[in-house]
Amino acid sequence: MVNVCGHTLCESCVDMLFVRGSGTCVQCGTPLRKSNFHMQLFEDPAVDKEVEIRKKVLKVYNKRDFDFSSLREYNDYLEQVEEIVYNLTINLEVEGTKQTMEAYQRANRDIIQKNKGKLQTREQEELEELLLLEH
Repeated sequence: MVNVCGHTLCESCVDMLFVRGSGTCVQCGTPLRKSNFHMQLFEDPAVDKEVEIRKKVLKVYNKRDFDFSSLREYNDYLEQVEEIVYNLTINLEVEGTKQTMEAYQRANRDIIQKNKGKLQTREQEELEELLLLEH
C-alpha cells in the first residue's frame, strides 16, 4: 500500500502501524492516517503518489478550454496546474503551493462548483450512452 508521502508498506504492516491509533511513516516520519493509504497500482510508488496528487489538484482546478477567452490563457492555466502537481509531487515549496491552491479555491468557488456539476452530468451522459450500446 502507498501512503501520502509516496512510501510503501504491505497491508499487514499498515494494520500493525495503526494498532495504537496513529502512526508515522517509518521512512520519513510523516504523520499518517490509515485512510490515507491506498492500494499500489503502479510498479513505481512515485507514480501512485503523483496520480493521487493530480486527482486532488484537478478537483480544484477543473476549468475547461471553453472557460477561457483565448488559447494562450488556457495554456497558461494548464502550465500553472502542472507546476502545482510537480511541486507537490517532489515536495518543493509545499506550503506556498498549498496556499496558492487555497487562494485560488476561495476566489473561484462558484466556477469550481459549476464545473463539478458539469463534469458529473457529462460522466452520467457517457455512462448512459455505454448502457444503451450494451443493450
